[in-house]
Amino acid sequence: MSEGGGDVQRGWIVVEPEMLAIVTQLGAAGLMGVMWLTERRAASLRETQLSGAHERIMLQQKHLDVLVRALEDNTRALISLESNQRELAGVLTRLEARAAATHGVAARVEGGSGAGVAGTPAHVVTPARARSRASARRAADGTPSGR
Repeated sequence: MSEGGGDVQRGWIVVEPEMLAIVTQLGAAGLMGVMWLTERRAASLRETQLSGAHERIMLQQKHLDVLVRALEDNTRALISLESNQRELAGVLTRLEARAAATHGVAARVEGGSGAGVAGTPAHVVTPARARSRASARRAADGTPSGR
């Protein structure tokens, strides 16, 4: 007998006192029947648990499929973006070389502005060129240089 409720506990089977009296009257056949019923109840519970776990796994599988598709789409988009960036960089490099060849010769012939980074085409406004143009404008207007 257990302390709490008067149940008799044999291994993992908890038997009510009334049930114990019926089982003892029925003998070995009654005991086998109770064991069979207990096993069926446990198997049914386990089947329910397995079905629930299977449903959760299938739902997770669907979510993972969506994530994998999104990852594949993002990878394709990044590959396309990289390809376009490389192509654009190539075009800009060719344009820069063409502009340097065209304007660089003209700037050397005219003497260039002298302000800016060496090798920068004359038509490109660098910070130094912008400052010198602003100070030239202030000098022409007769305004003080603000320094």
